[in-house]
Amino acid sequence: MIGPEAGEVMAVVEMAMIARLPYTALRDAILTHPTMTEGLNVLFSTVRQEKAATRAADAGPQRGHS
Repeated sequence: MIGPEAGEVMAVVEMAMIARLPYTALRDAILTHPTMTEGLNVLFSTVRQEKAATRAADAGPQRGHS
């Protein structure tokens, strides 16, 4: 990502990736205003859930889970 406040947005995405959260965690989160990060709600609300669920199933089990 390039642009104003890109670091702010990337920090939130990185945190979610490290925690292995699905995109829905960011989509459904209440992100405080005024920030560029709140745009993630809009971005992820346009992703079709069936497609994301298929990708998660294809990825297999996550590390650290039995």
